Amino acid sequence: MSRKSKFWRIFGRVILITLQVVGVILLFTFKFLLKMSERTSNTAVEKSSAPVDDGRKVTARFEPAQAREVYVCKYCGTQGRDPYFASSYCNYSPTKSHSLIRGSDTYVCKFCGTLGRDPYFTSGYCPYSPNNHHILTQGRSMYVCKYCGEQSQNPLFVPNTCFKSPHKKHELID
Repeated sequence: MSRKSKFWRIFGRVILITLQVVGVILLFTFKFLLKMSERTSNTAVEKSSAPVDDGRKVTARFEPAQAREVYVCKYCGTQGRDPYFASSYCNYSPTKSHSLIRGSDTYVCKFCGTLGRDPYFTSGYCPYSPNNHHILTQGRSMYVCKYCGEQSQNPLFVPNTCFKSPHKKHELID
């Protein structure tokens, strides 16, 4: 085999391997960008059956994004203005799909009482939760235990003992 053909064979293999590596990097970048766009899905179309001035029914109308409500997954903290994102995949949910609550100024973990303004704190560790991650509920002025009815303005009473709960700790009402 001549030196030239050996050179071109090695050069061809190097180019092929380089293209494969670049392809894999682009694939993971695309998946990451797709996942991030799914987390912040903001659709401007909202279904409605509100009558128009001339009496016709409207099937879809455009509204400014600020006028629409925000929804948050209580398991992973994903936010979106279109509630249809609930059917997409969620890593932390037992059903593997998002479970939505309405957006709020503050969020509280149902199992430990941790407060936060950013719903993405759900990925943090919670020793009392069944999946070891925070599970959100909306912040309120009064917090109530789901099992015994104990109330408090401070959600940090949640890890205390509750004799009516199956896991012996308070759990906040959604």
